[in-house]
Amino acid sequence: MQETLIPQESDAIKVGMSRAEGCTRNADRAGFDSTGAADHILSVLRHKGDCSGEELVMQARDAGFVPHDDRAFGSVFASLKRKGLIAPVGSCTRRRGHGTSGGRIWSAVV
Repeated sequence: MQETLIPQESDAIKVGMSRAEGCTRNADRAGFDSTGAADHILSVLRHKGDCSGEELVMQARDAGFVPHDDRAFGSVFASLKRKGLIAPVGSCTRRRGHGTSGGRIWSAVV
């Protein structure tokens, strides 16, 4: 009989998600509207089409969704992904990461 392996979230991933959510909670307490930012990101994707995460963050910031730390957007994206509203569809070179790899291209799930 063959065992089915179910991938487990690593402790590092759990810690990272917990800290990202904490960053967003702190930002919301300081006046950031993470729900509004999520709605804005989803609206941009639905109207403009696929975009990099960095572009979506800059669009949200331009629309007035400015947290104390841009890392607060991490759990905004994670929440939209968990809800099945957005999905990564590619990768790109990061502009704000000095040309490093690891940027994601996001798409609205329709």
